[in-house]
Amino acid sequence: MAIVEKCHILENVPLQANFFRMVIDFPAEEQEIRPGQFVMVRTAADTVDPFLNRPMSITNFNRRQGNITLSYQVVGRGTRLMSEMTAGDKVEIIGPLGNGFTLYDEDEKIILVGGGAGIFPLIGLAAILTSRGKKVQALIGARNRELVLCEHEFTKMGCEVKISTDDGSMGFHGFATNLLEDVLQKEGGADRIYCCGPEPLMAGIAKIAEKAAIPSQVSLEHRMACGVGACLGCAIRIKTAEGEIIQKRVCHDGPVFAGSEVVFGG
Repeated sequence: MAIVEKCHILENVPLQANFFRMVIDFPAEEQEIRPGQFVMVRTAADTVDPFLNRPMSITNFNRRQGNITLSYQVVGRGTRLMSEMTAGDKVEIIGPLGNGFTLYDEDEKIILVGGGAGIFPLIGLAAILTSRGKKVQALIGARNRELVLCEHEFTKMGCEVKISTDDGSMGFHGFATNLLEDVLQKEGGADRIYCCGPEPLMAGIAKIAEKAAIPSQVSLEHRMACGVGACLGCAIRIKTAEGEIIQKRVCHDGPVFAGSEVVFGG
């Protein structure tokens, strides 16, 4: 059940380039938080600039300590204001919201694919999967080596990490889609693929997974106004099992969907 809380910032630190990580005290012990869920963030309750709350995927959560971690890229006024906040400042949090990743006990070999800031919601997912003894490969895609994110975090959790860069400055030379194809060709299949990142990446990963008969889940990134499904501003096209095209809301029905059901580019 989502709650509205005015929460203290415990930490707000730069990662690299224009990426930041914020740790917030949040009554996580009272919530059923799942990897892939998100929160709506308002930096100040006494202003309408920026007017809309910002949807932020939950990078990780610590139920025992009662905090959540949000990672974000500075791309506009709202995230710039977030980056200027310090420990002790307050933010308004609505969440947890949406439907996160679905996990299956029978899955033993799992591939995570993240591109750019899309790697962040996969961190909490990797933590749960590795704690359950699953074999997890994390494929991290970036434009260049300076933008490779969270490599060491996945390694510390016991994931096998592979990196692709568009310019070949680190790891595999090519896109994360090319890296996934290379891994599947050389190492065989997987029980499931989870992905988050830019839409072209997710579309490509879903297509590769479907061709290889591997179930996939994608966590969609979308502009949201309300975050609870009321405004219909984040509607996307979904293909049903019967082949019918319907609309669903990223915030309420997602943000995680089966890769095979999303009509990308629609």
